[in-house]
Amino acid sequence: MIIFGIQKAHFVGHDLGGGIAQILAVKYPERVASFVVTDGVTFSNWPLGKVMALRYPTAPEFEPSPTYIERFLRTGTYHQELITPELISALVAPYNHSGGAEELQTASFALEHHQTQDIVPELPNIKVKASFNMGTA
Repeated sequence: MIIFGIQKAHFVGHDLGGGIAQILAVKYPERVASFVVTDGVTFSNWPLGKVMALRYPTAPEFEPSPTYIERFLRTGTYHQELITPELISALVAPYNHSGGAEELQTASFALEHHQTQDIVPELPNIKVKASFNMGTA
């Protein structure tokens, strides 16, 4: 934000991004105009077992790869008709190159549950507008 001269912004965080939006609102309140958390990851429900398996693969089926991403999507999505070849291609593309497996594994370390737990005492002190949404299958 600083590099682009953006003083304040509205943030929308889904899943893991929801935890990040809350962290931003607590640690950098002067930069957050408002935020939305949708199906946010917080506390001890992160990281998911499949993410932990990706971090520390103990068998070939857990090795980071585009195939792992596709299996993760197919087993974790209720409405299978939404998993189109185009969607899979778009989500796999950033990791579908020679260094992609290592990048995917690095990404799995992005957030730990203690990072959202640590800010709980500060959440009531947030002074900006916030919206929290939870979807259902």
